[in-house]
Order: sequence, then structure tokens, then C-alpha cells
Amino acid sequence: MKTIDVTHNFNFAGLDGKLRRFALEELAAAGIKHLVFSTSLIHAAMADANFEQEISLDLQAFGLSFLDSHLPFGIHEVMNLPLEEEREIMLLRNELGMQLAAAAGAKVCAFHTGNNNFPEYTLPIYHEQLLRSLERLLPMAEKLHLVLALENQWTPPNATSKMLAAVKHFDSPFLGICYDAGHANLMAKGKDQLERSCVPGWWKNMEIEWDEQLLERVLPYVVTCHLHDNDGITDQHLLPGKGNIDWPKIMALLRQAPRLQCIQNEMSLPSEGVSLKQVAQTYTSLIT
Repeated sequence: MKTIDVTHNFNFAGLDGKLRRFALEELAAAGIKHLVFSTSLIHAAMADANFEQEISLDLQAFGLSFLDSHLPFGIHEVMNLPLEEEREIMLLRNELGMQLAAAAGAKVCAFHTGNNNFPEYTLPIYHEQLLRSLERLLPMAEKLHLVLALENQWTPPNATSKMLAAVKHFDSPFLGICYDAGHANLMAKGKDQLERSCVPGWWKNMEIEWDEQLLERVLPYVVTCHLHDNDGITDQHLLPGKGNIDWPKIMALLRQAPRLQCIQNEMSLPSEGVSLKQVAQTYTSLIT
């Protein structure tokens, strides 16, 4: 496996300057080198023109850097938004998010196709709106040298077949897939645990596309991945090894991903009973 960097998703957007620097110092002391320019940081940078420069200076002081990012994913911010009167604002916010991510140093930017569900719209309409958005955003991604990465979820617009259709439609080096191990685990196990699974409750009006071979199908297009664990029933964002994901199998496949640039720790931090040192060591061990 080629050298792959590990990035860590830690939410420090709401901390004041002193607490933020303390958190960053602790992250660096644990052996962490790279962080995610997260949705919360993008929102903070949108609200305060000085925020991104302040954060960058703080990261430099502790030898940290941003390598990847995640675009906003609120109901009215996602790319498959079908409400025509809101699409221009959505696209402008995504363009600004991409520019902020690139300015922070991110090379890959994950995004959700849609966390919304307006029952009056059909699945083909959602897919068409995603393609329309990417038609506009991919030229900017190329200009910024930023790879957009469509993240698998459990919503029908994010089904494996729909993700692959979008990526193949554009056939662009600036569009790939962000493999989310926790979300994939829900799609593999939910079919056998339907009564307890969190998945069907999200999209009651559309058929769920379960997929036990998701990673195998998207592997040629994976550019980044969100690695976290769960019980196959709810999206718990646990430290790898705390759920039931088969990590040896997942990592053996990811070692074959030709476009993979980085892996991301997307477990929930802080987490009770888990130290930053343990977190850093766990994710480093996944790639060694």
C-alpha cells in the first residue's frame, strides 16, 4: 500500500482561542499530524472572515495541517436539493465551501448528495438535481485542484448504483467516492436486522437499496474514506474495534484502491474512556 495519510475529525470550531490552542496542542502531543477542515469549521469561516487565518496560524504553531474537508450537509445545503427557488443559494454556499476548504489546504472534499426528503419528488428528480449541481461545481473543483468525493449513506439518493452512475457520468479526476465504513455497515447488516435498523425510518416513501458488497463495487473510485465502527444498527461513530465491522477485510480492500489519498478518523470525539493517544495509535495501526 502506498503511503496514505490519516486525518482526524475533531470539532473545535466553537472553542475560544485559548481553549482551541489547548485542544490543538493535545492533539499534536498524541501524535496526530493532520485534521479535517470540517463542516463546522466551514460554517465558522463563512461567518467570520478572520477565522480561517486564525485557525491556520494555530495549526502551524503545533505542526498540524488540514488535508481533507467536508462540505456542509444541512437539508438546504446538499447538491440534490430539488427546490428550484433555493438552488442558487445552495450552489453559492457549496462554491464558497470549496474555496475555503482549498484555501485551508484540503486536497479532497467529501459531500452528501442529500439529507433531505421531500415526498413529492421522485428518486430520478433527486439524481438529476445532483448532476446539475456537479455540472456547475466540477469546473471550480478543477480550478482549485480539489477532488470532490461523494459519500455513501443509507438514503436512496446515495445508493451504490446512484453514486456510481454520477461518477461514471462525469468520468472526471476531480470527482470520486468517499467510502464511509460505518454507513456501509448499516447497509450490509440492516437487511437482516430490519426491525432494529435505523435505516428504514429515514426514507419511508422509497425503497432502500441494501448492499453487502458496497466497497468492492466502488473501490476503483474511492479517493478518501471515513473510518468508524458501529453495531450495524445505528450510526454510532465508534473507535474501530468497538463495533462489529471486519477491519482486516476492509483494510485489505482499501490497500487496492488506486485513487485513495487519505483515510479519515470520523469517530465521535471526545469519547468517554478513549484517549487521544489510543485514537491516534488505532488509526495508524490500520494502515501499517
